[in-house]
Amino acid sequence: MMSSKPISLNLSSTNPLVDRSLLPTSDFIWANRAVVHCADVLNFCFGNERHLSVHEWQDVGSRVRSWRDESPSSFEPIFYKERSVLEKEAFPEVWYSMACHGK
Repeated sequence: MMSSKPISLNLSSTNPLVDRSLLPTSDFIWANRAVVHCADVLNFCFGNERHLSVHEWQDVGSRVRSWRDESPSSFEPIFYKERSVLEKEAFPEVWYSMACHGK
């Protein structure tokens, strides 16, 4: 994201590591799905193909919301604290119960 470039990985459906489904599975696979969704968004924004359609952007957003809605409850943070503007913090503090949830 910081370089404004698309992801240069094979994200096709023929790659066995790429899973865009929402079927029940382990938290580790749900975490991999989140990474794939993130890569899809980056490729949408910075890829070589021009995406000018609002419908296409809404479709990307819909897939991300579906992941969030269907993911296991274990992906809910066990602790959340808003970032402190006074302390010049860039991000909130978020704790999860497993490393795969937040890395």
